[in-house]
Amino acid sequence: MEESTNYKLLVWGLSVIQPATPNEVLNYLTSTLNDNGLLPDVEKMIHYFELLDQLGYIHQVSKRNNLYSLTPRGNERLTPALKRLRDKIRLFMLDNCHSISKLGVLASTDTENMGGDSPSLQLRHNLKEVPHPSLSWAAGTLPSSPRQAWVRIYEQLNIGSMSSDEASTPTTARNAPLSFVGRLGFSLNYYSFNKIDEPLFNNDGVTAIASCIGISPGLITAMVKSPKRYYRTFNLRKKSGGFRSILAPRKFIKTIQYWLKDHVLNRLKIHSSCYSYRSGVSIKDNAINHVKKKFVASIDISDYFGSINKKMVKDCFYKNNIPDHIVNTISGIVTYNDVLPQGAPTSPIISNAILFEFDEEMTAHALTLDCIYTRYSDDISISSDYKENIAILINIAEANLLSAGFTLNRQKQRIASDNSRQVVTGILVNESIRPTRCYRKKIRSAFDHALKEQDGSQLTINKLRGYLNYLKSFETYGFKFNEKKYKETLDFLIALKQS
Repeated sequence: MEESTNYKLLVWGLSVIQPATPNEVLNYLTSTLNDNGLLPDVEKMIHYFELLDQLGYIHQVSKRNNLYSLTPRGNERLTPALKRLRDKIRLFMLDNCHSISKLGVLASTDTENMGGDSPSLQLRHNLKEVPHPSLSWAAGTLPSSPRQAWVRIYEQLNIGSMSSDEASTPTTARNAPLSFVGRLGFSLNYYSFNKIDEPLFNNDGVTAIASCIGISPGLITAMVKSPKRYYRTFNLRKKSGGFRSILAPRKFIKTIQYWLKDHVLNRLKIHSSCYSYRSGVSIKDNAINHVKKKFVASIDISDYFGSINKKMVKDCFYKNNIPDHIVNTISGIVTYNDVLPQGAPTSPIISNAILFEFDEEMTAHALTLDCIYTRYSDDISISSDYKENIAILINIAEANLLSAGFTLNRQKQRIASDNSRQVVTGILVNESIRPTRCYRKKIRSAFDHALKEQDGSQLTINKLRGYLNYLKSFETYGFKFNEKKYKETLDFLIALKQS
């Protein structure tokens, strides 16, 4: 490589937008630098990338698409200042890539302005036409969630005023051979690399995770050793009184946790009896299992997230065949002071998977005892026409939870007969699922108060709209309410705001 070529600049440019083609890196640097007179042309850029690959600083991760990523050795060639700058820029852009990918998934659903029936609602129409089974027909392990592919950083940069067809080709190479140009929509298994066990990573978990995300190993280490710097704490008032402490990850570690959730943790086994934190599944799907039963029991796990420690998380990862060399690193990133933080995007899916064996055993016992068992996070619901069988199943649950490191909150334990209000995850289930009378009263009061005060603020309108949509979601199950009155109030407040 010629002495006049600043190879560190090329390496740094790739490290920011990897995986990328030589063309894309050139285009990025051209748009970023004020003085780009020293930048090579396209042909030389491709030649330099081949040389850097031979030196072990970069690695061709897709021959078909001519995509390259930075190797651990190449990362070491960057100065500490360049690494810090790269990490900051890249994590902000990765956060945007995640948001774009998430919106893309939402946009792909067959709904009109996101107002149509969700996939779970469409399935519920069929559930009403056939006898509802005592247990899910698909009781057992749910299929692994598909990996949610994130768009490549270069694809969302939209450098200059190019059309989408030109986005991967710099101005100087619009007529270059197709092999020189990155393919839009293409994604690798682990974003920057196709394998988490690349020989380049030397079987080191920190290096593997950092390289696949495309950031410094030192930043991963800092997050594991000093998590307090990467979280903020706030309190949420609980319905039962008191406060719940929430640990919210800051942007850098949150972006990394989202990456882990979409690229690694999607393989965790979740039981079909667990309805919490699943896409397209709601508390109504959980509650409908317990409709028209003589007895319904509700039991609660005490301090659920706070009881899940780092050892439990690691054991869960091993059982789910997460590669051994990254288990320690991932466990450190997704825990805070040795427990699962209630606020991290990785915590819900981990909390579901932690109790997979418990859910499996409880489902088997429920079948034997002619009961129905479901779980929504820390809320366990058991229903049957035989009260004594429910009592047996509760004792089994308590013993199994105790052996798993959890305890039941006896103050929240309740068995309701069909002569009283039977509530599952906040929904009445006596004859059909419907909102509780208390919640309907709360909604009616909110509409009346807004109308009386003529509160046409956007915050109030959004809240009332949410209430109305919630009530309407129960119409599928035969629930009726004065929708016309609520709509008139909402229309009046909207007109008031616009006047």
